[in-house]
Amino acid sequence: MNCGSTTGCLHEFDSRYLWMRLMRVIGRHGADLDEQAATQRLLELGLLRPALSVTYPLEATGEAARLVHRGGHTGKVGVLALAPHTGLGVSGPRVRESPL
Repeated sequence: MNCGSTTGCLHEFDSRYLWMRLMRVIGRHGADLDEQAATQRLLELGLLRPALSVTYPLEATGEAARLVHRGGHTGKVGVLALAPHTGLGVSGPRVRESPL
């Protein structure tokens, strides 16, 4: 069972499934609001860029999903939803021209 929460740390579940070994609990922490803000700041300064394997046009969303399903990617797989080409999601000219 995988579960995520955006509403806090208190979760309720039927412990019988855990006792019968039909469920296991594995903890993971993504980021809190301060960590997310710090990451956004690094992105805006051009000091951090997400690894992007490939970008697909909206019409090829199925192929993008197949690539992810097969594990044939390194980093993120992008799908252009409202943009005619890549690079339009970066609003700061300095960041857009950064060689990172």
